[in-house]
Amino acid sequence: MRRALAILALAVGPLAAAQNADVAISSLIISKTAVVTGERVLVTVRWRNNGPDAAHGVVATLSSDHRAFVLTAAGTSNWPCEPASGADGFVCRGAVLNPSAQAEMVMTLLAPASTDPATFALTATVEADESDPAPANNAAQSVLQLTNAPTRADLTISPVEQTHRAQAGQQVSIPLTVRNDGPDDAVKVKAFFAFDPGTRIPVTASGGEWTCSNATHSPWIAECQRDRIAAGASAPLTVLATMPASPGSFHFASRVASERQSNAAADLSVASANVETGSVTEPLVRVLIPLTGEDVPGANGSLWRTDITAIVGSDTPLSTWPSLPLRLPFDPRDEGMVDSSVSTGAFVYVTSAERRDLHLASRVYDVSRATETAGSEIPIVDESRFTTSAVSLLGIPASSRYRQTLRVYELDGRDGGRVTIRVYADDETEPRLATTRALSAAAHNQPPSTPGYLQLDLGQLLDTSGIQTLRVDLEPADAGLRLWSFVSATNNETHHVTTFSAR
Repeated sequence: MRRALAILALAVGPLAAAQNADVAISSLIISKTAVVTGERVLVTVRWRNNGPDAAHGVVATLSSDHRAFVLTAAGTSNWPCEPASGADGFVCRGAVLNPSAQAEMVMTLLAPASTDPATFALTATVEADESDPAPANNAAQSVLQLTNAPTRADLTISPVEQTHRAQAGQQVSIPLTVRNDGPDDAVKVKAFFAFDPGTRIPVTASGGEWTCSNATHSPWIAECQRDRIAAGASAPLTVLATMPASPGSFHFASRVASERQSNAAADLSVASANVETGSVTEPLVRVLIPLTGEDVPGANGSLWRTDITAIVGSDTPLSTWPSLPLRLPFDPRDEGMVDSSVSTGAFVYVTSAERRDLHLASRVYDVSRATETAGSEIPIVDESRFTTSAVSLLGIPASSRYRQTLRVYELDGRDGGRVTIRVYADDETEPRLATTRALSAAAHNQPPSTPGYLQLDLGQLLDTSGIQTLRVDLEPADAGLRLWSFVSATNNETHHVTTFSAR
């Protein structure tokens, strides 16, 4: 009996001692505390674990009581950082901080664009899962004094609010436009994009004349910069986000600022978007309608009109699109509509089942010769026709009687993506024209409701004298571009259009 009791005592043993970790902000260093609006400020935050035990689930935060625009952030030892709540600072997280160990984040801020209020405070905090015997050292604060910069740039970013719906795990494209209403040029412009803390959603950004990258250790923070935006000019940007695999509602924030300038519209220099993801029993299919504009002026006094007919089943008009061909929806489940005054094309979203019953036809013709020609059919294609591979468009007539217009579409509405184009004469093996051109996205619409687009008049780019036919080879110059294209050859005498596309 005594032996059995001894075994029981060994199994129970003494209770484990509570863990304690004195995590502390060891320093909050700011390069200057008297700044003008839009001035650059370097902030270094260091935190350490004074022990006695290891600290787990460590979270260090730098926040602001005013809109201090964050440019960059980095955590040592590969501590990943993300925006703090409201995107006015950063949070860096680490799994373990051993006793006597230290970590830091280095941030570059632009001081707020307005002097209302005239001061703002930066506060650094740190916490961990363990009990903290000295909570008073968990925070540090510094106050900065603001004065107005001598020059002004009225920067705004739009749309201020937008909503996107997508399947869980899908890539979402968020279009934004930065505008400067002056009176001075905006210099050293910075834009910052991220989802709310804790979501960890990877984002990238791109745009013509913008240089974009991800912050150190933070694939979920994107930042773009450009040297100047002239007064009265706009600068579109596109943000791509890969949504989590599980359904949910996610909030996205963007901010823009320029250096050493005051901004009269500081409240409009912040924009947001909500992305709602959910499980869709049947995935949506994008159908490209290449031409949507009505009464578009052309060469030789022509006026081109595009008629689009949509039928569901045998004879029932598609009731959710009552104003065809004047306007097209980009999603039957959304109230938004595509502006038909733009002829760069639009996507229609349908399920696979709806696509089987949907019949679309598109006809383009010169209104001034409507009694002489019935016009020509323009291809309408599903997203499956878009490809990352090189394609060839063959047999394009090259005589002076024809105008040859190349149109290239990119599936994800990416702005600035580049396409390499080579044009060959007859059976020649050396191109008569070799060029790389950038696609543009319609900034006033919401990609992927509209494709990335490129249009070229081949007759203006090369001499077609003595050539019977042309061959056009296209391939993406940037990784990930998915393209579809066609050439329209318009007879200058009859105004009849013949289309050529890859098969």
